[in-house]
Amino acid sequence: MTDRPDDWITALWDQVRPSAAAKVAVIARAAEAARHGRLQGAVLTDAWQEAHRLAGSLGSYGHTDAAEAAAELEHLLDGPAKLPAAGALDGLLARLEAAVGTTPRGDQ
Repeated sequence: MTDRPDDWITALWDQVRPSAAAKVAVIARAAEAARHGRLQGAVLTDAWQEAHRLAGSLGSYGHTDAAEAAAELEHLLDGPAKLPAAGALDGLLARLEAAVGTTPRGDQ
């Protein structure tokens, strides 16, 4: 590592990116469940938790747009009383995928 702050942040991001990608994958599964009308239970709860975690951490690594998208997802996934439509999740999910460098769905 070097002494430049950006280099330290980049090095740290390289270490945590796999964990962030795993969190995004949980949210992607929730979006898929929403497309099939099955967003509930543990899928919903797990997606909310991961969105919450990403909202709190992505901005620290310079991914402010993705942190905002995660915060919006957290709000949308906050309980079964107001389940989001699949389309509402997809655009926000794409912003997260772009930040963590995961392959967008359909291009795998």
